[in-house]
Amino acid sequence: MLRKRPYLFLWFLAAILCLVYSVSYFYNIDTTFSLNIGDTYLVIAHLHLLFLFAVWLLLCGFGYFIISKYKITPIYSLTKLHIIVTLLTFFTIIIDQFINHNSLETVLVWVAILLFPIGQIIYFMNIIAATVLNLQENTN
Repeated sequence: MLRKRPYLFLWFLAAILCLVYSVSYFYNIDTTFSLNIGDTYLVIAHLHLLFLFAVWLLLCGFGYFIISKYKITPIYSLTKLHIIVTLLTFFTIIIDQFINHNSLETVLVWVAILLFPIGQIIYFMNIIAATVLNLQENTN
C-alpha cells in the first residue's frame, strides 16, 4: 500500500489525528510545552500541534494523490524516509508531552524542530525527482 498509494496511509493517519484532536478538544485535555529562545518563551499547545500535523498529513497525502493521478510513481525509498522522519517528529512531540524534565524536553523539542523540515524537504525532493524521472521516461 505504501509503495503504490502512500496518500491512503497519510490520510488514515490524519483521520486518526483528527479523531484524537476531537476527543481532546471535547474533554479539554490539553497540555503545552514552552520553548525558551533567549529571553523569549514560546508556549504552544500540543492540541494545536496535533491539528496542524493532521492538516499537514492531509496536504502531503494530497500531493501524493495528485502525482498518482498523472501516473507518476513516487520513489519508494524517499517516500519511506519522508514518512519515517515525519512520524519521528510527531512521536518526539508526543514523548515531550509525557516528560517533565526541562533539559530533556528542550532537546526533544529542538530535535523535532530540526527533523520536521528535513522530512518535508525529502517529500518535495521525492515529488520533483519522480516527476522528472517520469518525464524522462515519456520522452525516450
